[in-house]
Amino acid sequence: MRNAMLMVLVAVAVAAGAAPAGAQVLGGPALPAGSTRELSFSITQPEIQSHSSSGAGMVGSYRRTGRVNLSARLAYIGNLSGGTYAEAGSFGVLPVPRIGGVDLGWTAGLGFDTGNGDGLYVPVGLNASRVFSVRGAQVTPFAHGRVAVASIDPQQNQNGRLAAAGELGLEVGAGTRWGIRAGIGNAHNQTSLVMGFAYRR
Repeated sequence: MRNAMLMVLVAVAVAAGAAPAGAQVLGGPALPAGSTRELSFSITQPEIQSHSSSGAGMVGSYRRTGRVNLSARLAYIGNLSGGTYAEAGSFGVLPVPRIGGVDLGWTAGLGFDTGNGDGLYVPVGLNASRVFSVRGAQVTPFAHGRVAVASIDPQQNQNGRLAAAGELGLEVGAGTRWGIRAGIGNAHNQTSLVMGFAYRR
């Protein structure tokens, strides 16, 4: 199992260095190709119907494009499910043409979740986004779905189980560097509202 995980990480690193930017581990629109850095911060609210603050959380992420495309995020979720998770990975464009102006890209990473039973997990997914110009502003709907091999425990020879997650959202550009994001995410059979901002340079 350790050899398999090492092979996955090596494959991610090689592909990241060879491919231009197109998607990311955390749901969001594609980054421009070239040398771009993005910091983002979001809050989450799992209990949509009751509007309670129970289970609310925070997610911070960092993405970088260039010779190697990197992505990382760190999150804390409150007492609804509880726990902290951290994830690192890479992203790149699939070798397919744009369809109707939609950017498609793969994502891959490695994470650890302390509160939802996932433990060590390896997510692989697909991202889609498209930029629209609305009265001078950039509006970008995006979708990101992924599956992960989760609850991996090499010491116990546990190969893990399959878990699915995804986000659907919208980013509105506020100037050339700032963006405001809102959307919904689903993981662990739980739907959450997500709202935040991003800064690029």
